[in-house]
Amino acid sequence: MQEKILSSLVNEALKPASNVVDALLGPKIERIRTNARKKELKDRLQDSVINELLENYFQKLHDRVSEIKTLVFPEQVLPLTDIYEPLSLTKMTGNNFQLKSSSEKIVFGAKDLKSNQNYLIIDSAGMGKSTFSKYLVLDIFKSTIKIPIFLELRRIDDNETLLGKIAKDLDESKNDIDENFLILLLSQGDYVIILDGYDELSENVREKIGEQITELAVKCRKNNVILTSRPEVGLPDIPKSIVYNIQPLERKQAESLVRRYDNYAKVDVGKRLISQFNKVSKEFLRTPLLLVLLYKTYGYNNSIATNVTSFYDDVYNALYKGHDLSKAGFSRAKASGLDQENFRRLLQGFSFLLLTSGKYGVKSKLEGQEIIEKAIGLTLVNPSSKANFFEDLLISVPFLINDGGEFRFIHKSIAEFFAAEFLAVTPEAEKKIKIILQSKLSRTFNQSLNFLLALNPSLFRRAILAPAAKVYLSTKEISKDPFTRTLYVCGITHIGITSQPDETRAKGGFFAELDSNSKKWLTFRGKENILKFPSSTWSFLGTPVKTDFRSTRSSTVFQKDIQELVKMRTFISLSSKTITKYTNNQVVKKIGGSLINFLQNSNGSTHWILDDKACKDVLKVIKEEREAQNQLNIIISRSK
Repeated sequence: MQEKILSSLVNEALKPASNVVDALLGPKIERIRTNARKKELKDRLQDSVINELLENYFQKLHDRVSEIKTLVFPEQVLPLTDIYEPLSLTKMTGNNFQLKSSSEKIVFGAKDLKSNQNYLIIDSAGMGKSTFSKYLVLDIFKSTIKIPIFLELRRIDDNETLLGKIAKDLDESKNDIDENFLILLLSQGDYVIILDGYDELSENVREKIGEQITELAVKCRKNNVILTSRPEVGLPDIPKSIVYNIQPLERKQAESLVRRYDNYAKVDVGKRLISQFNKVSKEFLRTPLLLVLLYKTYGYNNSIATNVTSFYDDVYNALYKGHDLSKAGFSRAKASGLDQENFRRLLQGFSFLLLTSGKYGVKSKLEGQEIIEKAIGLTLVNPSSKANFFEDLLISVPFLINDGGEFRFIHKSIAEFFAAEFLAVTPEAEKKIKIILQSKLSRTFNQSLNFLLALNPSLFRRAILAPAAKVYLSTKEISKDPFTRTLYVCGITHIGITSQPDETRAKGGFFAELDSNSKKWLTFRGKENILKFPSSTWSFLGTPVKTDFRSTRSSTVFQKDIQELVKMRTFISLSSKTITKYTNNQVVKKIGGSLINFLQNSNGSTHWILDDKACKDVLKVIKEEREAQNQLNIIISRSK
């Protein structure tokens, strides 16, 4: 009964003009005024213009996080509280070079926020961190103490700063609320600054914004800073931070989620799907995005996809044919005039080009049409107009959504899959993949290259596994230590210590950064253009190793071990006698193992080091495939 009453109240709060909204926002504005201690801030908060700007910001923020668009009902905006299934989080604890999930699960909310404490929320693709962020903002609005500030980091342009973007959200002109006033405002404390999607920042600005996030957490330490991200990008150092990991759905949560969609649409798709759960891959049931997509495709064709390629194929077919579960038999005409095959081909080119810019969305229709124009040249698919194809992506085949004036994929994994499809069939694919692996784009394309394994295994072996295997085998004379040789494959040639990060760029090293003021060890960082391979690489070329070398972020655990090897502001080659001397004890294994784990982004105690036999076996398979293809070509040429 209590839950129904609460749900009713929250749904009422979705109406902008309701008294409930006023009741939620009023205390927040009043708290901002009464908490002002500095005279300058007190005086400015008496300005009616400032008050109106703050009220408008919180009103718009509340409205924005209260609603959500979904793949299941692309024509509609749904109340978030109707379809959100609370996610479980576990704290990541570090000890003795380990970082692993605790056994205790919590449903994190406003009640769990502690004073002067910051939080990192980590998840893998499709676990729902962005939806979690919006729900948390809504929960903070309902609390009587904290004041939310929310920013989706992907919205920051290359020429913008973190504080500048937040100030612009508060005051578009920045005439009355600029960055300096924002710092004054935040210095009061009691704000929760939620920064969503660090991994979605473009590669051009991620490092810069990461440093600004660190600076914000230091300057405004009376607040809570919450950062969400996938783990495959190097995260900024946030002082006094606790790391939480979003946990996979349990069976009961999966059932509850699909029933929520049934209840909203007054259908029985979820009820029928639950009866088929035992036939479904556990991965589909444990990941919110995959489960929602499964719900969509099952409602479309009443069948269960058995692998990732057929799964996304079902998703494409369902959206192309315009199937909306709340509108039986409804199908929209395609303004682009493209049939199902050509539409998909142009979508593949569009997705690939979007990812090459390090993005999952565009700021305007004009920007989207510019990318489409390039995709037309890339795929030789001609729609009736680029504008019509963009409109189809928004309406008829709704892979894109309009989110606050920004146009982005309904989920980035969809862009990643179709970019992988483009790579799987494009001419000179190996050359394109090599360029990706040797650039900053390797992280953006990480999941796409994992998808490539299912789409074109032979290409995956040639373009990804073969280069890594060859580098590893060529390092045998440099070192006998597998940890050291694995680091070479990752592009790491030196280990060093410095308080000046720029020094390492010329060395190509991996280093511990020392804070010159506090003398505390902050983090490990790598060369900007480290050769990176997708996570699936390791299981083919490596051997699993269980060790105790996992490090915690922002810790001091490396200090003693590294100082045994190198002095401050020096770099030692991994092929040097000094390193060789230490490969027989645990020092290099701890350091090297931790670096490997950092690169692989492993959350558990099982890690991969590369292996001679595995590398040779892969090269043998590639050779046999080429010989077979040559024989086939000879047979074909003779038959002509």
